[in-house]
Amino acid sequence: MNLDKIESAAKAATPGPWRYISASAGHENYVYAPQERYASLPGNPSPVKVAWLPPSHDGSDKRDAAHIANMDPQTVLKLVAIARAARRVMSPGGYSRNDWAALRDALEGVE
Repeated sequence: MNLDKIESAAKAATPGPWRYISASAGHENYVYAPQERYASLPGNPSPVKVAWLPPSHDGSDKRDAAHIANMDPQTVLKLVAIARAARRVMSPGGYSRNDWAALRDALEGVE
């Protein structure tokens, strides 16, 4: 797992939070970025579609859309920070009080 690549992709992605919407009687599944963040852009009064998932026969489209919506850039960046802090705490060379503080801070707000 390359945390630098994951972090870079998250920083380049459309900001969140993202939300999942099922449309057309459940036959189309979208992940949107919130409208208020983009309403001020010229020619773009609607929410930004982050992803569209075609219908599936087994319902995986809805599960996939919900998963994508829950992995918005802010969430991914938080998980990267937690992974890096945990790696420092678990490093073979030992850890410092600052490493524990960084892990504690990274876990702030995680339920």
